[in-house]
Amino acid sequence: MATMIISVLALDQVMVFELMIPGQVFGMANMAAAETRAGAVPPYEVRVCGQRPSISTTADWGIAEIRTSYGLDALVDANLVVVPGTHQFMEEPDPQVISALRAAADNGARVASMCVGAFTLAAAGLLDGRRATTHWQFAGELARRYPAVDVDPTVLFVDEGPVLTAAGVASGLDLCLHLIRQHAGPDLAARTARRIVVPAWRDGGQAQYIEHAGPADAGHPLQPTITWMEENAVDALDLRAIANHAAVSVRTLNRQFRRQMLQLTLTRQGTHARESQCWNNRSCPISQQQGNLVDIANGTSLTNKRDLCTQSLPHQSTVYSTHSNSHRDRSLLQCRIPVAQDEQTSTFTDCSNSLLLQTIKCSLKRL
Repeated sequence: MATMIISVLALDQVMVFELMIPGQVFGMANMAAAETRAGAVPPYEVRVCGQRPSISTTADWGIAEIRTSYGLDALVDANLVVVPGTHQFMEEPDPQVISALRAAADNGARVASMCVGAFTLAAAGLLDGRRATTHWQFAGELARRYPAVDVDPTVLFVDEGPVLTAAGVASGLDLCLHLIRQHAGPDLAARTARRIVVPAWRDGGQAQYIEHAGPADAGHPLQPTITWMEENAVDALDLRAIANHAAVSVRTLNRQFRRQMLQLTLTRQGTHARESQCWNNRSCPISQQQGNLVDIANGTSLTNKRDLCTQSLPHQSTVYSTHSNSHRDRSLLQCRIPVAQDEQTSTFTDCSNSLLLQTIKCSLKRL
């Protein structure tokens, strides 16, 4: 297996964690490969390439000076060019950087970005007409600045063949492991993942980390009921009690809630209704599972109810996700909304009162 040359673009104010991810992951892969192929040529060579011999990292997260003997001209010799994010990602990149990236791509190198490094690739025109991702917090800005890019903020990374993009920060680890899996196979990727103490494949996508703001429509007809639920959050509020306070039937409350939550899921941040890479595989073990969240998680390779976020369970229920801002429920939570034929007796199962409140409030954003 020929050595893959990986050039990491180090621009001024680079985010040092992302800059070091390729060296750490591919370096560990070399160590793992040496254990089974003693004396073999290392499968990866990582080069840090800068516009100048000395590069300063961003001061906000610990300033450091990094020296390298590789310049921008070294990008064209690479098999893979990795572009980490910089603190100045909102600014137009230097024309020399744009030219170097385009030259590398034209020479056949795959080009990958981490986090807001996607802005640099977009400025070079390398994402035009392609699906891409970036840190969820800046996905909207990327889509606004570069309308030719199909931005998906819900996934951990996107592989478009010649061009790859990773989501926020630590998603660069997932991207590098994916590249090792493609280049050297799943065994080396798995052994590398164990050495850097991360999952070889992380389920759930970036959507589980997105912050969802509450509704701002104080004039909505259900707002008095929301206020009442907040004031009585410690009480055992079932659907019938909530529906009675809102002066609607349980069936109407269920139907309206499901309809608005579905719309919210499909249109969140202007994205397409895409699922993470795991769920695009029809052979995924959850595709044939039914039951409550704990039973389904226990019956598959998933180890946490978080892995079931924003996915459809056949025939029985739909799982949505929300964030709770309360003191006792700060983690990402899921709510299973039954789709039983008898809507009059449907209830929200696997939900705490605070989760039910937060989920209903979240759904009202789109009403």
